[in-house]
Order: sequence, then C-alpha cells, then structure tokens
Amino acid sequence: MPNKKDLDTKTSTMSTKPDSSTGKDMETGMDEIPLRAAEEEKNKKLYYDSDDDDDDSCIPEANKPSKFSAAWTNALVQIRKPIAKVVCWMADSAAANPKMTIAIGIVLAFELAIIGVLTNFYLEIDGDVLWTPTPSRVLSHGDYMANQAGFPSPPRFSLFSVHANGGNVLADPQEGVQRVFTLLETVTGTAGYDNVCKEATVTMKDENGDVTCGINSITKYYNYSLANFESEINNNADVLTQISQPTYPDGTPVEVKSIMGRPQYDSSNQLLTSAQIFIMNVNFPETDAAYDFEEVMLDNVLALQEQWIAETGNPYRLEVFAERSFDDEFGRAIIADIPLVPLIFVVMSIFTGLVFFRKNWVHSRCLLGFGAVCSVFLSIMVGYGIMFIIGVPFTSMTQIVPFIMFGIGLDDAFIIWGAYQRMDRSIPVLDRVHDTMEEVGVSIFVTTFTSVVAFALGSLSKVPAVYWLCSYAAPTIFIDFLYQTTFFVALIVLDEQRVEAKKRDCFTCLSAPQRDDGEEDEVPEGSIVDRFMGWYSDFLMKPVVKVVVLAIFFSIFGGLAYSASLLKQEFYFTEVLPSDSYVGDFWDNYVAYTGGGGVRPFVVFRDVDQSDPAIQTQMDEYVNNIVAMDEVSFQPDFFWVRDFQTFLTSTQSMSSLAAGFPADSTAYATYSGSQSTVSDVMASLTFEEQLDVFLTVPSNDQLYSNNIVRNAAGNVTVSRTQVRFNNINQRSISSLVDALENQRVVTEAASANAGVDPDNWKFFTFDELFYIWQFYTESPSELILSTIMGVSAVSVISLLFIPHWSSILFVAPIISILYVDLLGFLQICGVAINAVSYISLVMSIGLMVDFLLHILLRFFESKETTRDAKVKDVLQTMGTSILIGGISTFLGVLPLMFSSSAIFSTIFYCFLGLVVLGITHGLIFLPVVLSLLGPTVVLELQ
Repeated sequence: MPNKKDLDTKTSTMSTKPDSSTGKDMETGMDEIPLRAAEEEKNKKLYYDSDDDDDDSCIPEANKPSKFSAAWTNALVQIRKPIAKVVCWMADSAAANPKMTIAIGIVLAFELAIIGVLTNFYLEIDGDVLWTPTPSRVLSHGDYMANQAGFPSPPRFSLFSVHANGGNVLADPQEGVQRVFTLLETVTGTAGYDNVCKEATVTMKDENGDVTCGINSITKYYNYSLANFESEINNNADVLTQISQPTYPDGTPVEVKSIMGRPQYDSSNQLLTSAQIFIMNVNFPETDAAYDFEEVMLDNVLALQEQWIAETGNPYRLEVFAERSFDDEFGRAIIADIPLVPLIFVVMSIFTGLVFFRKNWVHSRCLLGFGAVCSVFLSIMVGYGIMFIIGVPFTSMTQIVPFIMFGIGLDDAFIIWGAYQRMDRSIPVLDRVHDTMEEVGVSIFVTTFTSVVAFALGSLSKVPAVYWLCSYAAPTIFIDFLYQTTFFVALIVLDEQRVEAKKRDCFTCLSAPQRDDGEEDEVPEGSIVDRFMGWYSDFLMKPVVKVVVLAIFFSIFGGLAYSASLLKQEFYFTEVLPSDSYVGDFWDNYVAYTGGGGVRPFVVFRDVDQSDPAIQTQMDEYVNNIVAMDEVSFQPDFFWVRDFQTFLTSTQSMSSLAAGFPADSTAYATYSGSQSTVSDVMASLTFEEQLDVFLTVPSNDQLYSNNIVRNAAGNVTVSRTQVRFNNINQRSISSLVDALENQRVVTEAASANAGVDPDNWKFFTFDELFYIWQFYTESPSELILSTIMGVSAVSVISLLFIPHWSSILFVAPIISILYVDLLGFLQICGVAINAVSYISLVMSIGLMVDFLLHILLRFFESKETTRDAKVKDVLQTMGTSILIGGISTFLGVLPLMFSSSAIFSTIFYCFLGLVVLGITHGLIFLPVVLSLLGPTVVLELQ
C-alpha cells in the first residue's frame, strides 16, 4: 500500500497530462504483468518487526505499537497475506486478459442459470413447509395425522359468507335465507360440480338422494332445496321457527356457530332474533379436477358478488374464500411485483451512470457503471443457477435476494473504482490495478466475508424459509465478490483502452471531437462528493462538533432503545396479499361478524385401548382439561365417547331406534323387531359390536364415521374430536403462542402421556395452524441466538482481519447499538416482529457491519500520526465510496416501497433503517469515537 507521502505525490500528478508512452506501456502490460522484484522482496518480510529499527525509523516513537500490538499485527499479517495475494492474482489475471474474463463471466452465468432451471429447479409455496421449524413436535404430529392415522383425506374447503355490513341478516329472514340459496345454486350450478363431487370424502345426500359434496349451511334445514324452502315458508315467522330448531330434519344436531355468526335468541321462546352473518362451507375432494373447478367457481361467485353490490337498495354482501384463494392471491402479489426486478436494474443503472458520469466525452465512465450493474446481475444468475442445480427450493422469500444483491453488490465496485482513481495515472494500467487491489483487496474481502458469515449463520435456522433464503444469499454474495475483482476489473481495463483511444463514453465506436487548440482535455478531478468529503472531514473534527455528535447519537440510542422495548410480535396472513384482495375482505368481515370464530383443533387419541372404560374416562378428562384452558369457552359440540356412553344407557326401544337405520343394514334386519331397550341390547354385546350399532344410527354415522378409525377386527386405533379455541386473538402472536403452550402443558400432564416421548404422545391436540404458531414460539429464541452469534462472529472477524487488537472494542459495542437502533426504528415505522421482519433482522448484522469495517480497516492502515489526521485520511479516501455504497443499498430496495405486498414493504423499512443507521454511524459516529479513543499507532502494512 502506498504511504502518505506516495499518496500526496500521486495526487499531485493526477492533473498532469498523460505521458506519451502510456499507450505503449499499457500494451506491454497486457502481454505480461510486470514483476516488481523490490516489492516482492519487501512482501516476504514481516509486515511489522518491532526489532528492526530500519523499517520503522521514520515513525515517531509515540506512534510505534507496543511489542504485544506488533506481535498481534505480525500474526494477522500471516492471515492477510495469502488473501491479498489471491485477490491480487485474480485481479491481475483478469486485467491481463480482459476480453476472455468478460466472455467467461457471461457464458458461465447463462449456462449455470439455464442448467439449473432445466434440472433441479423447484418452487416451494407451501406455507406450512416454509415456516414450520424443523424438526419440531408439530411436524411429527402433523405427519402422523396426514400419513399414518388413517383418517379420510381432509377435503378442500370453500367458505362463503352472506352479511349485511354489520346489520342483522335476520331482519328479513326470508330474503336472507333466499340469498344463501342463490349463492348455493351459483356454486352447485358451476359446470363440473357433479363430476368433481363424485370423489368427495366428506359427503351428503342431495335432494334427489344422490351422494355429493358435503355442505354445511342454513340451507340444510330445507334439505338444500330451494323448492322445499319456497313450499314450506309462508312468512318470516316460519323461517325463524325452522332455523331455530336444535336439530336438522334428519336428526343431526345443529352446530349453530358453524352456520351463523353472533346468533341471538329470545329467552322466552328460544327463537332466533338476530345474527350478523350466514356461513356456508362446501367440502370438495382433494383432486386436480376440484382444484381446477374452484377457479371457475370463484369467478362465478365473485361475479355474483359484483352483481349484489350493483343492486340498488340491497343490504346483503357476499364474500368467499376457497382453498386455493390464498395461493392465487399470493401469486398475484408476486406477479404484480415482478416488474420491480427490471425496475431495480434500471434504477441502479441510472444511479451508477450518474456516479461514473463526468462532463467529458472521453473521461466520463457511464458505460463502466452500467458494466458494474451487469456484473451484479451475472453474479445473481450464477448463485441462483448453482442453488437450482443443488436442488435448494426457490421460495417467495428468495425473491428478495436480487434486491439485496443490487443494493449491496455494487459496494465493492465503488470501493475498487475509488481506489483505482487515487492511483498514479502515469503508471501502466496493470500496475494501477495491482496497486488498487493491494490497497482495498483485503478490505472488500473482509466485508464480503462478514456478510457471507452472517447469512451462513442464518442458514443454521430451523425455519426452512430462513435457511433457504440464506442458502441463496451467502454464496451469491461471495460470487459477487469474485465478479467484482475479475469481471469489473476487466471492464476497467477495457474502458481504459477506450480512454486511451479517445473514444466516447457509451458510444465507443465514435471518436471524441478534437479541441481547436490541439491540446488534450485534462482528466476530471474528483467528484462533488469527493470535494464534500474534504470539507466534511475538517468540519467533523472540530471539538464542538464532536460534542454535539456524541450528544445527538446517545440521545437517539436512548430513544430508539425505548422504542425497541415496545416491539411486539404481530402478524396476520392477509397482510402479504394485495391490498385489493377479496381474501382480505372475507377474513376481515368473517372475524368482525363472527367474533373470530376461533380455531378448531383436533383432540386426538391413539395407541390406547379405547374400548376400556378407564381409557374412555381418561379421554373425557383430557377433553375437559383442554376446555378448562382460558382459550376455550365451550365443550366440544360432538364427542363420540360421550354420545356413545349415553347411547349405551338409552331407554329407547331398540325397534324404534332401528326404524331409522338404513334398510339394507345388518343392524336393521337384526333389531327392527326387538322389544328390548337399547341399554339391554347393548349390555349383551362386545365393544366392537356396540360401536357397530352406534355408528349405524344415521346422525352418528354422519358425525363420527370420519372421526373414528378401526382396524379389520373392529378395534379403534385412533379417534378424534374438535374443540373451539374461541378466546384467542388471531392477530396477536402472543395470544397464539400462549394457546399453543397452554395446550402442551395440559397434554403433557395427561396420564396417558406419562413417560411417553412428546412426538409419540397418546393424547394430543393438533391443527395445521400450529405450524405457524410453532414458528412464532421459536422465533424469539432463534432471533436472540442469531443476534448473539452474529455479533460474536463479526467481532471475531474483526479480530482476525483488522490489524490491531483494539478493533473489537469498536465493532462489538457499535454493532450492538446499531442493532438496538434498528429494532427501535422498525417499531416507529409500525413494523412488528413477524416472519418477514425476522428474516430482515437475521440479515442486518452482516450488512450493517460493512459500514464499520471499511472505516476501521482504513483507520489502522493510515500512516497519519494523530487521531484527527487519521480520521480525515479515512473520510477523504473511503468516505465517498462508503456513502455512495450506502445510497446504492437504499436504491436497491427502493422499488420495494411500491410493492402491493406487506412482505416487500417490510423489507423496505428494514433496509431503510439499516442504510440510514449504517451510514450515519459509519461516517459520523464512528469517526468521532475514533478521533477520541482510536489508537495512534502507525502499522507497517504492505
């Protein structure tokens, strides 16, 4: 690295005219990288030898490091030396063969991207897979329910609601129910309905007696037949009388809250007086045909929705949510954001063009700036291609990697170009490239390494969405480093050839016009940012300014630390959808008019003898303990054990009961003439025979046949019921986490689970929503762990690569302050801790530390002998590149502000805070701290 005297000399020569032999030197340099024997010999020495008076005779005694510091520096030099040599070798090779380097970089990027897409590319959109920590108890229970229990495959649900914008849908019950029938006919009248429902797993018989998709709605009171409704109803009173009955006409008990929201009854006659919403659920089979049918059905229902809105004086509104709705709308959000990717390319191209622009046809470097953007784009292609080939799933979260890369990927290019411009223009280009990489090669490697390590630590997460994102980002960041030190360097060399040939920037086939006086244009000297940094460094070092800076920053830290203490975990799944999504409207109204409805997890019993009355008692106790939780207000509507035990003691005559049995059933033939009571008959039967008769009752068959699994001998292997967690706030993550933890406490205490591994609990509670609840449960501890590991990692890296042991005393505290400040900033912006902000925080440490490491590395490399002089040297040499790099990081994510999804807008706020805090602490706070506390040692570093 050139010393201060050399830099002063080089600065004085920058404005001189190029020597006439430069072109010849450049051509010679292209053929052979000049060997500088003296420098090579010098590099073989230790970088600082405290016993060698000749090497440090020019350093004032007060600026010489202690023996410990010298030994520390010498040890680190042995680590830095091979890195510096490799970086210089890569850059020298690229500079010597620029066209080949560029060709290889382009071909490699396209080949890997194409091969990756055509081989192992895999898109993962299943939210349960993306966000559930792996391994976890929830996954074990979910796998059992899906693949081992033997319950029928869950149907594809479609939920519909009819409401009056908060009004009473029973104000005119005849019209209200009529509207539900209109909705039902729209669904069942959609082409393909009958064919799809032939494969339904949850079924019913329609008005014609044909088996079809199971429907749960108020229309069941009239056997789903509009004709029956019109023939049976004469006035509103008839409607209220019918729909207030506790059982349907076929004897099946009514679960009122599943068909109406917020129902109110007249206490004197138990007739319904009001409700805020009608609910209908249609259960389609899990087939490809049903998936395709849903798309057409949704179009028809949404068209009906628009028709109702257009009707003058119509108070009723229709909402819908089908199984495919979330994926469809989420995909629409992604598609809507796709134009943001080329937009960021355009934005970054314009920005780098402005940075590299000079008011000179020849010495302007806009095309070089565009090449820097292309180098980032190619590195993204290589990184993605490699991940595709390996088989790492592509997810909605990995879409943010290009924005991150365009944001931070150009930082190295700006630093390389800034250092290259400081080199003596009179020496051959290849030597300038070599000197540039000697000066900044280790610096950009260290910052790249910290980012890679931060993302690599993120890949240790148990959450697939996080470790897949980090798996894409970590190698891509390192590949970008390789492209900047080779591809971009090759572009610099080619651009120097253009300058030497006096060709125009951006129009390289055209020569620049000659001046009338025959003189050559002077090389433009610096930029407005360079001149600003010169003034700014002097201003910042004024004592009064330092006092003000420290006061302001510590005040900001106090305020943001308090703000961080107010952060909450909060997330609602509709926030990731477009703001105009019908899904958001459905759930907003559903929650408002049903009181939330809660969550209905299954209570599962397995691997026990369920014919044993003692076990049945334990099952009943477990359900009661679940109901006793604060989150549950009611007993389950239907629980087969309780109904079965009541059935066994029934005094009803067996013949009257058998009259309702299917005529072709064995039980009908056996008991239709029996004069005994049910209890007498049951007493003489085995449990398996009792259960056969119990399930022959049509209402019991409908309620429980899908909830009891039996083996060939008739023994119950697993059964389930459902409870309603109605006292939870689904927008409050703490409420969801408490519910998950409370049911685990109850489950662990169940006598049947004593001594049993939690993954194999005999009794447990499960719902697919537990997957994301598990993420919420583990994310705080994971975030704390990743924060500690991140801060520790970057601190250790600073010890290994910054050539003075005191660096950790600056890195660890300031990066901790930055992290707390970022948390407080997010809280001010209204961003809660959720899945998306969690990922952003995992990334933040590795990105924010870059602003600190460049400053610290340059500070300890400076040959100045006072703190203020060292800080000025840092700001005047690295300040411009860091400032421009920070701005580029912000611009890289700026298009996310226009995203229709809360995912990308959250990322935008995180990066906004990251950049603002990183730049201000890196260019204001840290320089002031170094000017007061930084070591004044001068280290001999080649």
